Formats: sequence, C-alpha cells, structure tokens
Amino acid sequence: MRSEVRTPVEPVCWDDQYRAYVINGFEEAALVLRDSVGWSSNPANKPGSPAAEKVPGLLHAIPLMDPPEHTRLRSLLSPAFSPRVIERLRPRVIAIVNSVLDGLEDEDEADIVADVGYVVAPSVIAELFDVGVEGAELLLEQAPRLVRWMEFDPTPEDFQTTADAAAKLTGFLMPIMEKRNREPGDDFISALVAVEDGMSTEEILTSCFVVLTAGGEAVGRLISLATLAILRDPAQIPHLLADPGRAVEELLRMEGTSKRLVRIALTDHDLGGHRIPKGHIVFIHVLEANRDPRRGPDAHQLDLSREPLGHLTFGNGPHFCLGAALARLVATETLVRLFTRFPGLTSTSREPAWIPSTTFRGLTELPVRLRR
Repeated sequence: MRSEVRTPVEPVCWDDQYRAYVINGFEEAALVLRDSVGWSSNPANKPGSPAAEKVPGLLHAIPLMDPPEHTRLRSLLSPAFSPRVIERLRPRVIAIVNSVLDGLEDEDEADIVADVGYVVAPSVIAELFDVGVEGAELLLEQAPRLVRWMEFDPTPEDFQTTADAAAKLTGFLMPIMEKRNREPGDDFISALVAVEDGMSTEEILTSCFVVLTAGGEAVGRLISLATLAILRDPAQIPHLLADPGRAVEELLRMEGTSKRLVRIALTDHDLGGHRIPKGHIVFIHVLEANRDPRRGPDAHQLDLSREPLGHLTFGNGPHFCLGAALARLVATETLVRLFTRFPGLTSTSREPAWIPSTTFRGLTELPVRLRR
C-alpha cells in the first residue's frame, strides 16, 4: 500500500479564484447534499448563469432539478432502475465485457480507456436502450460532448458543442421513441414512453441524455481510473478478486469521476464555521470529502480489503444517483474479468494522460501491457 504525505484541508473554506465557498469535509458535504430545501441544484439559480438560455432542455435533466419537479420526475424514473431490472442486465453485461476482452486476446498492449472502458460502458447503455451497434457508436461519440457546458466557466464553443450533441442524439432517439410507443419492447426507452402519468418528450430525451453521460461516459472513466489505481498498487489485486463488491466500493470512494458538485444557497447557512449567504454557490469537492482525514488516519489511502467507509461519489439524499446499481454492476464485472483474464497486466512506461476539465476526473488514455 502506498503511503503519501497529506496536507490538511479545511472542511469549508473560501476560494478567491472562483469566488465561492469550497466544501472538503465529508459530513459538511453530506449535509448540503441531503438538503433539497436550503440548497438548489439548478444552474439557473446561479447568479448570472447563462445556462437556461444556452442549453435549453438540459435544465430538465433530473440532476439539475429541484423539488417538486425533481420529486415527480424521480418517482417516474425509479422503476426503470429497480434492483430487478438491473440484475436482469447482468448476463448481457457479462457477455459485453467478455466480448471486449476477447478482442484483446491476441494483443500485447492495449489502451484501457479506448479499448475497454469506452467500449464496455457505452455498449451497456446501448443494450439498455436497445439501439444496436450503430447506436452504441453514436452514444460513444456524443457522450463526452454533452457535458462540455458543465465546466466551471464554459466558453461559447462549449455551449455549442453540447447543443450540437443534443441535436444529433435527439435526431437519433426521436424515431426510436415513436416506434417504441407503437411497438413497446423490454428496454429503458419503452419503459419511459409507457409511464402511466406521462413524461413529456423533452423529459424522456433528457433522461436518456443523463443515463448516457452518467452510465456510459462516467462509468467508462471510472473503469480506467480504477484500473490505474490498482496497477499503481498491485498488492490490491487479490483483494479485488476475493471480495469484488467491497473492493469496488473502496475504488468508488477513492477514484470517483466527479471533481466537484455545485449547489446554490437558497437561504443563509452556517457551515463549518462560515456564514454562507443566500445566493452564494458552493463547490463540493467530492474526492476530498471522500478522503476526509477525520474519517480515519488512513482515509486517503486505497485499501481494497477495508470495510466500506461510505462515500459521496453517487451523491447523497434526494439526488442520490438512480443508476448507482448499474454503475456498480458494470465496474465490478469489468474489473474482475479484466484482472482475471490478464493476470500479468501492468502499466507501460508512458504516463497516463488526464482529461482537461474543471469538473470531471478521467483519462484520455491508459496504455498497458496485457502480459508480462
């Protein structure tokens, strides 16, 4: 296990660069995330936010909604992510992972990002949507573009990139939605179209966008980040294979794909010794909160054998990620089969390349040797 020197971080502090309060403490972050009355997730409530005008429609995505709209939409979406529905996907997830790894059998080297994570995850979403190979390719291409507007200070080009991606995906999904309305199947889109109380076309589309970015793009990043963490400490591999569920919880805690979540204060708050006025935004540093040293002297170290400490990688409270079970399933099946199939997996001499983002964590490539 690697040991590292850690500089103490204040649980709550003011950041002059971003003119915002930053939350690094686990309890403080969990408190804010649980409170849907005193804090807003909607970027339109951020002072001077251009989001509502620049990204029409995406503000109807469930992670960016507040009650009562959020409560209504979440209740409509929840059945599509029930444990029974997700468990029913396991055989297909396993088949997808095995097929992807089969394709690497004759190779000596591979890129975990391009050859594994960003193939497995979008393929699972394509299976969930039942859109075939063509759909999987489009989802893989457009998912990273959909989230460009969520950077801290998005440029006009970022907004345009997101709008273009949303338009392409809408053009692809609309005919499918119309067909599933006439001929429903056993898939996610059919389930949304068939909701009794009714979801608007825009709500169905944005829900598909959210599942794509959270389940396809983010889970793809998680697979490569988790692989990198294990390769940097190979003594963890037996723990992964002995108890995959416990190991993946630790990897989610230590290697989450979100750098920060944003909330806007709807009232005045006293938090961590600071007075946060109404209208101010706070950045929740998810990774720092998960590694909060107050949770234990070695909370900043990866230990796949430890009892789960709990984490905020999927959020907390009303906005807890609906797709958490699917993400766990895909990550677990991929990592276990990857390290089982290729026991000699090692990093190459090239350093991994990180995506340039103020909001997300991920790699642009992770070159590996498949065999020693």
